[in-house]
Amino acid sequence: MKKIIFIFFLFISISHYAQIQDLFALSTGEFTNFSRIYDSNEDLYGYIAIYKKDNNRDKTHSFEAILFDTNLNKVSNVTFTSGENVSGYKAYMNINDEIIFNPKVNLYQTGYVNYKRFVFPEAIKIDFTNKSTEIYDTYCFNEEVGFEKCSPNKSWKEAKKELKQERKDKGYIYNSNVFRLKDKSYLVNEYHNYKKHLSDEKLKMFDAEQNFKWDYLVENEYSKKKGYHTLGYYKTNIKNKKDVAYFLILHINNKKETDKYELIGLDLKEGKEFLREDLAEKILKVTSKSLVRTELKEFIVDVRSLYNKRGARIGFRRMKLNLNTHQIEWDDLLFQDMINHVDELNKYGEIRGNYKLRPVAAFVNDDGSVYILTEEYKLGQNILLGASVPKNKSFHLIKTDLDFNVSKVNKIHKDKSKWAYSDFLFWQKLNKENNDIAFFYTDKRKDDETKKKNWMLGICTIIDGKFKNEEIQISSKSDKYQIVPYAAKRGYIMLREFNKKQEYNQIRLEKLNY
Repeated sequence: MKKIIFIFFLFISISHYAQIQDLFALSTGEFTNFSRIYDSNEDLYGYIAIYKKDNNRDKTHSFEAILFDTNLNKVSNVTFTSGENVSGYKAYMNINDEIIFNPKVNLYQTGYVNYKRFVFPEAIKIDFTNKSTEIYDTYCFNEEVGFEKCSPNKSWKEAKKELKQERKDKGYIYNSNVFRLKDKSYLVNEYHNYKKHLSDEKLKMFDAEQNFKWDYLVENEYSKKKGYHTLGYYKTNIKNKKDVAYFLILHINNKKETDKYELIGLDLKEGKEFLREDLAEKILKVTSKSLVRTELKEFIVDVRSLYNKRGARIGFRRMKLNLNTHQIEWDDLLFQDMINHVDELNKYGEIRGNYKLRPVAAFVNDDGSVYILTEEYKLGQNILLGASVPKNKSFHLIKTDLDFNVSKVNKIHKDKSKWAYSDFLFWQKLNKENNDIAFFYTDKRKDDETKKKNWMLGICTIIDGKFKNEEIQISSKSDKYQIVPYAAKRGYIMLREFNKKQEYNQIRLEKLNY
């Protein structure tokens, strides 16, 4: 009989109600992973646990997948086989509300000698209602024949040989990407890849029956000798149900002249351009990765870190794209403006000269105001190990107003953590209709008397604009057991407690009191 390990909650933020599943008892296979599944509306659909079972004589593996609803009730299970190199699967739901399993492969098992001949396994479609599986067919686009089902994956050696022959025959390699939109139409991005540049890049739109509607030529700012460009998807206007999409085009000049960064907007019904804005002076001074990009009723809001000419982070920049007028507004929030809100902060985001305020998450309210969560972080050198050691301390939650000025900073105290890039876990909206949110973090808090570190789960809520922070001590009867928090449905958190050696693996869904 398995020894029951209790999770003690020392505060009252989490209620007494909990739904529990024993992942070990549900299958005879080896547990590989647990995934959250979101539908096409980005709402939580359920959870999937995947188990690897016996190895078969033909070098294939048997797997079992179990589907749970949002309350952790078991819905159905499916068993299937895979190739010998598959170590597990990552599950997701596509726009057709089909559950797809992407294979995970341990490339070290293939060996250095065999990697050129290795063929990556196919994704599979899972039907939990009929308990069946099939190869997940995706569509490719060919410049000669149009749409066709993508051919089976080839080995690296075979693919390289084919590409070499294509470049010899045509002088270029034809590339295309096919995207399925929510209305089931197809958007195709195609281009010719020469050795030193791209050309003839187009966006092509087809309806759900793959009938051609329009194409759009992506013009290259520079000549073939000077450089090339890249096209990146930016955002599709979904909430307002307008058939428009936005793309970023980076024109790269190999002659060390000024690069050009453009945002274009296209009407997806007719392929007409309604927006073209040069962002080079704005975007190239910030990080290429957005902290958050959110579509509101009237705006698309994009927030990124802002740097000076020497590459030092000096604050944040917000872009607001008006979905009606297509006008773009830029607002900067500098660390210099926060000095009166954060003790010992300088204009480079440094606290006491050694820790820096590093952004880890951002949230956009319906009116365009923003919360930016930062964490005190530094990278120290461990002389004995000869390695860099990341360290982080307290959080600072920066609240901005409509004009992106700092209105308040809440400090969230936690003990110093080593060997962790960040103690931030995840965040969730508590309600679809308003700006109420919650976010979670870990804190290894040291007891003043025993000097023992206690595992704490931090829960921060912002409800009706009011910030609240509580911590919950999570412990087991034995230090041999690990507890890992997972994101769950709105208003809940999931905790997984496990010990592989003692065959103990439970997930627990807890409701937050707020």
